[in-house]
Amino acid sequence: KSSSSFHHLSLSTHFSEPSPASSGLAFSLLLGGEVAKLRNEIAALKKQKQKDESNAWYWKSTCDKIMNEWEREKSELTANFLTLFNEHKARHLETVKELESLKTKRHRMTAYENEKK
Repeated sequence: KSSSSFHHLSLSTHFSEPSPASSGLAFSLLLGGEVAKLRNEIAALKKQKQKDESNAWYWKSTCDKIMNEWEREKSELTANFLTLFNEHKARHLETVKELESLKTKRHRMTAYENEKK
C-alpha cells in the first residue's frame, strides 16, 4: 500500500502508518542509533584498554622492582652464607690442627712414660 491510500486519516495517523518513505526513515534512525551505540561501546573498550595497559605497565614495573630486590637479597644471602661457611671451615681446620697437636703431645708423653718404665 502506498501512503496515498491513507489520505483520509489525520496528519499524525498518516505519519504513524508504514510507508516506503517512513520505513526508510525508521530504518535510517534505527541504523543511526545502532551506530551511535556501537561507537560508544568502542570508546568504552578503548578507554578500558588504556586502563588495562596502564595497569599492566604498573604491574610489570612492580615485578621488575621485586625481581631486582630478590636478586640483591639472594646475592647478599649467598655472600653471608659463604662468609659463615668459610669462617666455620677455618675454625674446623684450626680445631683439627689443635687436636692433632694434642694427640701428638699425648703420644710423646705416653712414649716418654713407657720409656721411663
